Amino acid sequence: MDRRTFLLGVFALAGCAQARPSGGGTSPVAAGASAAPVGSTDPTPTAHAITIGGDQTPTGVLLSALLTGAVTGSGAAGTGTDWRAALGAGTIAATPVYAATAWAELSDSDEPSDDVVGDLAGLVQPDVSVMAAGKLDAGLVWKMPVNPAVSSLAQVAKFLKGKTVAVPAFAVERADGLPGLSVIYDAKVRHVVEDDPVARAALVTSGKAAFGAFRRTEYLGTDKLGDLGDPSGMAVPDPVVLAVNAAFADADPNEVLALNAVLQALTDADLVDLQRQVAGGSDATGVAHRWLVAKGLAT
Repeated sequence: MDRRTFLLGVFALAGCAQARPSGGGTSPVAAGASAAPVGSTDPTPTAHAITIGGDQTPTGVLLSALLTGAVTGSGAAGTGTDWRAALGAGTIAATPVYAATAWAELSDSDEPSDDVVGDLAGLVQPDVSVMAAGKLDAGLVWKMPVNPAVSSLAQVAKFLKGKTVAVPAFAVERADGLPGLSVIYDAKVRHVVEDDPVARAALVTSGKAAFGAFRRTEYLGTDKLGDLGDPSGMAVPDPVVLAVNAAFADADPNEVLALNAVLQALTDADLVDLQRQVAGGSDATGVAHRWLVAKGLAT
């Protein structure tokens, strides 16, 4: 079965779901910050505070630290909420979201177009605005220890039949997760769910799982895993974008631009390296600040 035929069916099912907190990282944890425009000639912070959303994964915590570090003030952890409802109500001012993941949760369409960010923006307007994507792609990639016999997902059915694969919870039903692996690549495998990417990678390196699925933006705690090729193009790009409360965007466009500049400057490699530093014991706020200063996004 070709990828498009398969996706038509899976996205039709995924589109029936409503936005909800998930391990995929679209449910925010609030972090408050008093904001002033980056690069403004007026150094005085605004009198109000803005609240930045982010999920509780290592990637989400780092993204929240970067975003709150781009405006004056420091962030404070809050509780997980429905990101779309929180933005619409103004409980949070902005949050990073995975565009394709969010689209699949909200849409009743069969398959996203080539402009998934534009598609998502159409679903959440007028209360929420979505900024243009930068360089971050949190799409799934399948990895395993380097093995000359298996370098592609097309070889999994033959060489890894019946083996165990480690996946995050959201990949169990996602089109380019286990369903795609089964239908597109005819891979009949067992699976174990592990949402922590370092622990998931450890399952693979220890041999408890033969291979695993990871977001490209995740730090894995090891360099012993190699990517499995995807010759059928199963993987769906999942850009990380900034979603903002529309009223906040109208009232504070400079702050929105300052926040979005962070996501425009970040690369997958940057984000993974920053998480590596935090995993090594460095403070997330300090790691984020040093990167922001180096990029000219903070002083």
